[in-house]
Amino acid sequence: MFAPCGFRPASFRRFFISLFFLLAVAFFLVAAPLPAASSISVSSLIARANSGESGAQYLLGEFLLQVQPSANGFPEALAWLRAAAARQNPRAQFFLGYLFEHGHGVPRDYQQAAENYQAATRSGHRIAPNNLANLYQLGLGVQRDLSKAVELYRLAADRGDPVAQYNLAACLDLGLGVSSDLVQAARWYRAAADQGLAAAQHRLGVLYVRSLGVPRDSVQGARWVKLAAESHLPAAETDLAFLYQSGCGLPLDYVASYFWYSRAIADGEHSAVSLRKSLAQLMTRTQIDRAKTYHSGSTGAVDQAQASYFSNR
Repeated sequence: MFAPCGFRPASFRRFFISLFFLLAVAFFLVAAPLPAASSISVSSLIARANSGESGAQYLLGEFLLQVQPSANGFPEALAWLRAAAARQNPRAQFFLGYLFEHGHGVPRDYQQAAENYQAATRSGHRIAPNNLANLYQLGLGVQRDLSKAVELYRLAADRGDPVAQYNLAACLDLGLGVSSDLVQAARWYRAAADQGLAAAQHRLGVLYVRSLGVPRDSVQGARWVKLAAESHLPAAETDLAFLYQSGCGLPLDYVASYFWYSRAIADGEHSAVSLRKSLAQLMTRTQIDRAKTYHSGSTGAVDQAQASYFSNR
């Protein structure tokens, strides 16, 4: 039997995500990785780059950044990326935008970042519109324009980028640069959640529990919150603990609740400290000890329900 549901105020945190840190960009953008023992030799790549092949120029610039990440390696890598970008290579255009946005190997220059993201967007790059939208949202290198940001988030979302799908959903959720539309927000959160984005899974779960833009379904909501919590999203871990504590969409289970509060605390969620303390006042010493055993990674004996729960995590 599940109890009536409610969510803590902390659950209403909304935030926007910007892609990616440098190594993630490098790994994500390379269509075919170029390890040292690759069938594509470096000398062959250099020859193709010198012949003006933009794809080879991009790969060579990215490769040089991998093998020579120090400042000494940047000028040559940057020269190849610029050459590829001049030939309208969208990956090179995006990569240059990222470098200028974050000041990696070049002075931070938001205007140059915006120009390169814009070029990559015109060239059909999937995630460049999301990063360009971030700049319009914050007024960095371009005049602040929330409507333009939403337009660009939508473009990247339509191209299948889960981060842009989340950001578009958040704009629709908040009414930021567009009229609030929780039904459409839920649709885009779901698109991003289906691609495994933890922030989208968490917010979608909250919408189901609170009947915002979707019919109330606490079981479905708990499922999405749990998926987000399993990705170590601290706010989702805290909310999952609360769902177990209140029996909302999940069986009432103080041991599991204590476990998830503890994991949220370990992952940096300070609000979970007082919540776990309040929960502990409702628990027996045996329950607390068992929860601590789970959190410490011990394989001590568990009852059948708990064994099933932890084996399915």
